Amino acid sequence: MNGPSLSPAADLSSAAFDDDEFLQAIVWRRRAPRALVEPAGRGDVDAFCAALRDDLRARFRRIDPQTHGLLWQPDLLLGVRPGESSRMRTLLERHEQLTGRRRERDKRRRSNGRAAKNGHAAPVVGSAPPDEWLNGLQAPEPPTAVEALLLLDLLITQGPSLPGDELWTLWRTALEWSTALAGESDAAAAAPERGSLDVEQLQRYGELPWMAGLVLEAVSGAGRLKKAGRRFRRAELAAQIGDDGAPDPRWLPALPVWLSSHARCGELARRAGEEKLWNAAAERRWRRLFSVAAALSGADGRCVLPGGNDSAESAGPRADWTELISVAATEIEVPPHESLKLLKHLGSRKRRPEGASKLRSHRDRPGVQSDEARLAVLRSDWSPTADVLAVAHDRSLPLVALAGGGEPLLAGRWELELRVDGRTLSLADHWECVCWHSDADGDYCELQQTIGDVHVERQFLLARGGRYALFADCVSGAGDSRVELSSRLPLAEGIAATAERPTREVRLSDASRPATDKRGVDGPLARVFPLAMPQDRTLSVAGAFEIAEDSLALRLSGLGGLYSPVLLDWHPRRRLAPAQWRMLTIVEEGRRLKAGEAGGYRLRLGRHHLLAFRSLCRPGAYRTVLGHHTRYETVVGRFTEDGEVEPVLLVEGA
Repeated sequence: MNGPSLSPAADLSSAAFDDDEFLQAIVWRRRAPRALVEPAGRGDVDAFCAALRDDLRARFRRIDPQTHGLLWQPDLLLGVRPGESSRMRTLLERHEQLTGRRRERDKRRRSNGRAAKNGHAAPVVGSAPPDEWLNGLQAPEPPTAVEALLLLDLLITQGPSLPGDELWTLWRTALEWSTALAGESDAAAAAPERGSLDVEQLQRYGELPWMAGLVLEAVSGAGRLKKAGRRFRRAELAAQIGDDGAPDPRWLPALPVWLSSHARCGELARRAGEEKLWNAAAERRWRRLFSVAAALSGADGRCVLPGGNDSAESAGPRADWTELISVAATEIEVPPHESLKLLKHLGSRKRRPEGASKLRSHRDRPGVQSDEARLAVLRSDWSPTADVLAVAHDRSLPLVALAGGGEPLLAGRWELELRVDGRTLSLADHWECVCWHSDADGDYCELQQTIGDVHVERQFLLARGGRYALFADCVSGAGDSRVELSSRLPLAEGIAATAERPTREVRLSDASRPATDKRGVDGPLARVFPLAMPQDRTLSVAGAFEIAEDSLALRLSGLGGLYSPVLLDWHPRRRLAPAQWRMLTIVEEGRRLKAGEAGGYRLRLGRHHLLAFRSLCRPGAYRTVLGHHTRYETVVGRFTEDGEVEPVLLVEGA
């Protein structure tokens, strides 16, 4: 009969062994330390525990209490799993009690200049008798991966300071649970599914085998288990993260939980002096992932994209987004990058960023576009107060978020309803990105759906340094049919909208404070201009632009097609500047084009003068709009003092 080991073939009836019998029955690796093997062979539990303390103290370097406490938060261990057992709750409480006391002691000792040697704490003074919680470990229900991980971490952090009976119970239980979990299924055969995030599976087949293999390395089977865990985590990275580093938007809220598992493995590997865990290809993938995560980070340290309306999307902790990701990047040993400087700054909550925020070259541009993940992030720079526009287009209604100067303005589903001759068109379950462009003037993303003969495009433009963004709906291909469009731009939480009568301008402000900026200057956070609507409300139009609860609702209709741009401006110097906008006449070879063929608008905001033009059908010749001649499908530009158009965006037609 085989004795206890970390092998799937190990005997699982070891609970019937007495302590000395259990110790004598263990199968050790050939290279196991004699200091452990000899007392084990004699069944001398006390001598074995004394040697085990020395072994743990020698093999694991000191920890950073702050980092360790962050990575072992219950929310990050359990994710969104409800209803943990009483044994799990007891383990979590005991882990927090012991490691929490340790963090406080280390903090006091650092302040006194007397850090503990190797980072191991002195014996806990005044702690409650361990019998009660140790007896609770013998509950009949099968152990979970999280419970085994908690025991293994207690062995590392508290083992050298625990009394012999408590240390022995922890070590034996950890070995039994790790053996049981290794024996129930073959970790080497388990493979992660692409695009299906399962944190429990990652902990079970990736983190636990790796951790058990390191902590219990003297026991037979530990090496095999450690290799299986490393192999699974490498496969998990490749399955969940594309080559461009973009994760599936549906599980962005759970990204901290997923990352914390990898980060705990990296922390343990570093403390144990293990070799690097990732090859060059995996390191590139990690670096790109952290760049995407940084681009999605807002000034408040959270992901700018909201969870959406689905409960699965809303689950998972968000408050520690940047702090956790910054720590994970360090533990996973990702090479330095501008994005990591931003993450560290946001995670530390310092007032001023460390390192450059400005763009040194085109390679520093933080814009992200992923066809595989159906995710686009338009960002002005790497500063905490950057302008950010994020779009997840993996559903029929894109999930959008806009932050101007670090202030959240929009967040939620950008709703859309289309009717052609009274018939509602059914949107596809996702959008295709047909154009992505990033340069010194800004980032641009265009999404498209084709419904029968009708083409629907949604445009997103974020000016780099201009402090404005353009959202636009384009509908074409409807022939002579009447097109009716209804859309809703979702306001971010805490944003109040006010109609600026008698015009159709809407002003956005923070509902919790007066309409002044941080320097006390009067004015809204942002101004919204529905360019396809007449400026004056007294002028009738087939549609409306209204404030509807927590969104800005726009309705518009036309024949054959329409172009409906909405511009948001948050430049501090333009908060109170006089505004004027109007529809422009578009001519092709002397013929005035209909609204279903092309749309053009200009906006004057103080000295800022913009042109927005879109052709809704293939031009036969140059088209002229306000003196500007073009054959481009889309033009966004600034008027100079000489009346010339300085392009911000030029898009050629298909």
